[in-house]
Amino acid sequence: MQRLLDYLKPPRIGNSQFGIATKATVLIVLFLLGHYLNFSLIYLSSLAFGVVAAALADHPALYVQRIKAIVVMLGCFALASYSVTLLYPYPWLFAAGVFGSTFLFIMLASLEVQFGPIAMSALILAIYTMLGYGQYANHEWEQPLYLLMGAGSYILLSVIINAFKPNQSLAQNSLELFTLLAKYQSQKAQFFAHNHNDQVLRLNLAKLASQAAVALGQMRQLLVIRQAQYPQANQQTHYLDLFYKAQLLFERVVSSHVNYQQLNDKLTETDISQRLYYIMLGLAKRISSQAKPKPIHDRLKHEIATLAQYLRGDYQLKKALGDVEHNQLSFMLTNLSEMERLTRKEVSFPGQEFKFEALSNLSWTSFWQRLCQPEGLLFRHALRQALCMLCGYGIIMLLPWPLHGQDFWLLLTTLLVIKPNYSATRQRLAERIIGTLVGVGIASILLILHIPIWATIAITATSALLFFWYFSYRYAIAVVMITIFVALALQLLGVKSELTVGIRTATTLLGGLLVLVAVRYIWPDWLQNHTARIINDWLNKVTHYQDLIFNHYQTQQALEDEEYRLARFHMHLAEADVVTHQQALMAEPATKRQDVLAIYQLTGYMHAYCAHLSALALYRGRTLSPQATYIITDIGQQLHSQLQMLQLSEKPNDKQTTAFIESVQLKLRELIPNLHGEELLIAYQLQQLSENLQQLYRALDIS
Repeated sequence: MQRLLDYLKPPRIGNSQFGIATKATVLIVLFLLGHYLNFSLIYLSSLAFGVVAAALADHPALYVQRIKAIVVMLGCFALASYSVTLLYPYPWLFAAGVFGSTFLFIMLASLEVQFGPIAMSALILAIYTMLGYGQYANHEWEQPLYLLMGAGSYILLSVIINAFKPNQSLAQNSLELFTLLAKYQSQKAQFFAHNHNDQVLRLNLAKLASQAAVALGQMRQLLVIRQAQYPQANQQTHYLDLFYKAQLLFERVVSSHVNYQQLNDKLTETDISQRLYYIMLGLAKRISSQAKPKPIHDRLKHEIATLAQYLRGDYQLKKALGDVEHNQLSFMLTNLSEMERLTRKEVSFPGQEFKFEALSNLSWTSFWQRLCQPEGLLFRHALRQALCMLCGYGIIMLLPWPLHGQDFWLLLTTLLVIKPNYSATRQRLAERIIGTLVGVGIASILLILHIPIWATIAITATSALLFFWYFSYRYAIAVVMITIFVALALQLLGVKSELTVGIRTATTLLGGLLVLVAVRYIWPDWLQNHTARIINDWLNKVTHYQDLIFNHYQTQQALEDEEYRLARFHMHLAEADVVTHQQALMAEPATKRQDVLAIYQLTGYMHAYCAHLSALALYRGRTLSPQATYIITDIGQQLHSQLQMLQLSEKPNDKQTTAFIESVQLKLRELIPNLHGEELLIAYQLQQLSENLQQLYRALDIS
């Protein structure tokens, strides 16, 4: 029961979809209330469908070149809707139009970022036109006009709002990013809680780090889009500084300074574990508020300082812990203190005149070349989608439904469910079918009850609001809501929807079966074929980041230049790709995911390596002896060589592994006498990195 309640829990009001949901709902309510001004519900319902289609195409990149985006969107919408109206009476021409338009619209997504949502929404609008065809009493050409008017009204409202609140998407994204970093910190605090599972915690942390890296990538993309809209925009707001602060916090939050299990065992007779637990939770609360700073009333700074002073002054504790654990704990407190400082001060992005690299769009020449490359993944996906739509239309023509036209739900299911690969399609399909069945059940009850018109309008608007609000959060709930919306809107349009619920259910199931067959047998793109490439990409990115860290040790500097920031950023994104890949593999057929358990373990080892590497990066800039610098640089070169061997799929044999470990141990024994106090943590991190590499050797022994 609790799991169900957690699933039904609504997303944050400030999430990225809430603004879209609000705009769409306001317009739908205004249009449908036109019924009380004696406007026809047939026209008003078409306006509402147009609003939904335009809202589905909403994307921050639309506001970069407004006129171009509006022209392209309305042009695609007009082409989709009017072509349906023109070809509907001619089945053979209609079939050719379905195939050709689907293929070209999907391929259009490769031209520019915003064209993907526009193309998908145009196809959805085409299906809305099919569903409403025949309801205009021999005035079918009016339907596309009203659909376009509805879409145009949403675009106009969005452009006006964007002019007054151009940074709304950035505000929502930054809030989500810092919330994820706070969740990571809260989860990390569990290492100092009783009865925790160390391995499960590390894997959960890897997932949270992956989600935070994706959010960081999205924030960077939004900053690039905002810069393209207005070159000085990022310098005139605090979001560029927030982006930089998020990177600094990310590096410190994910860094690992101690062996938590060993440290906990030695702290059982003290209250230090409990104090650390509450300090880390307090920091998590601070981090979550960074997007919207609030006055600080906690005592975190005092608590950290008090605990650090206690560690320095208690000789018995130092003796009980030993030098290694005592130094680890001391530097962990130093890191927590630095995080506390970061959360209460403003951070400026290095180089206030910094500009991101401009968005690069595909040229028309490259686009036409892609149209002639059958081996491309997008080409295959577009062709598979077009074949599914063509087959779906063929099935519709053969089905003996009493209400001709409402069986186009089959095409809507096919369009919304099919994804470029099997796993993504299967995940979406289950939610689609469950959501449709629940939505059909609720809609049927509402239609049978013959609720008054004001109640129909209220429920229609509410279902639209909840659809967009839940769309990126809980897709199954979103499907329930859009099913209710479409059923009630079609009822307002004049379709006897209470007679079509069985058709809707059957066509949804038929569409789902058609999609599964297509992704399984038509040019299937199995994720296991990409495993080696994704892992190699991570190895490449982590090697580059690691090289820069050791370069800074060699020069005894702690630079936060663009090359270093990008290397850190791309390493986290590459790790997120591996985690996402592993989770997607779980939905593949059993014969196509033999390595999924090995990759599951690999994500934990990868995250551990990145965590110790991030901790090592925090020691940069310290003034070390020439001998220590030389040894650290030498160990860095050995780590580089080992990672390169893994990139080349040259897994070291036992003899080579033993030689590497012995070499690192020898270097560490030479290094330790040249380090003092907290500098000894450098040797500890190097030791952990060499051990993590051994774990990577074993985990990467996959096909």
